[in-house]
Amino acid sequence: MIDLNEFIETTKDDINGFIVIRIKKGEFEGVEFTYGAVAVNEVIGTATLSFEYNVIKGSNMVEANEEAFTDVAGDILMEMVTRQIAEGSVVYYGGIDADIRET
Repeated sequence: MIDLNEFIETTKDDINGFIVIRIKKGEFEGVEFTYGAVAVNEVIGTATLSFEYNVIKGSNMVEANEEAFTDVAGDILMEMVTRQIAEGSVVYYGGIDADIRET
């Protein structure tokens, strides 16, 4: 489990409105990125996350070890989603709840 307060900091990209995540420690310290599409995929009772990301700063570090960065980005995303679920603050579209709200 990652302590988000110690491991990352976030800022809002004023141009595109995305949340920019900056890694504060570890192998990818200084890398800044945003998440793109995020999806929950369920197969026979097991849920996994798939996601896209866009590296804003530090792409050379990511390219040198993309698989490890993807794991770190996935761990950060899982912790963020877990925290949002616990707080009741998850926002998503295209799911059953979103369809109900739109009718």
